[in-house]
Amino acid sequence: MLFGLEDTYGRVREIGIMKTVLVIGASRGIGKYLVDSLMPDYLVGTCSRRAVEVETDNFLSMRCDVRSPDDVGGFAQTVLQKFGHIDVMIYNAGLMLFDDLINARQTNLDEMYKVMVKGYLFACQAVIPMMSRVGGGHIINISSTRGLTAAPGKCAYSAMKRAATSITDSVRIENKQRGIKTTSLHLGMVYTESSREMYGEEWYSLFPIAQSDVFEAVKFVMSRSQHAHIDSMVIGGML
Repeated sequence: MLFGLEDTYGRVREIGIMKTVLVIGASRGIGKYLVDSLMPDYLVGTCSRRAVEVETDNFLSMRCDVRSPDDVGGFAQTVLQKFGHIDVMIYNAGLMLFDDLINARQTNLDEMYKVMVKGYLFACQAVIPMMSRVGGGHIINISSTRGLTAAPGKCAYSAMKRAATSITDSVRIENKQRGIKTTSLHLGMVYTESSREMYGEEWYSLFPIAQSDVFEAVKFVMSRSQHAHIDSMVIGGML
């Protein structure tokens, strides 16, 4: 997708350059679908712990452990060196480890915190300076309706999603003068193989949305002008 937008503070980006989009957490499910859907129109860099390392003219896939700031920073730097700029980061890394409050295990709590909270912080720390140098950018966090409301058996998961939303809001407030926009996409149940396996026969009663719905929402928020801010969006599901 070609662009030539003048941002809020009067800087004009070069016309005719494809936007570069990072998708962090894309080995399967929603992340993989987003990567496949973005590739025809964008330069795409992606990473995950299980990634198959691939490089083409408009695509770069790397192994990366989001729990390591060095890994995340190295990934962002490699993408920057290849494509010359980073315009959008989509953070999709997460874990669905469900327990009720009383039975929540420390190992699960620690692992979710490292991936869903600290990993997101590391990613923001890596890309914000890179975006700022070219006049701004957009950070999109793939969140959940469970980050807005509670549900039985999902106390820790809801807490991690809510924490990530707080990070997203803080990034926007602290970096708006740098031209950085942020959006939290709060998804209901999404039709993926892993979620269908998890819920079994209850599946269709949960009214899942399609992965294409998520992509259309991402495409919509990315296509707004630099003056239009969509701080959050709820897509499907029941609050």
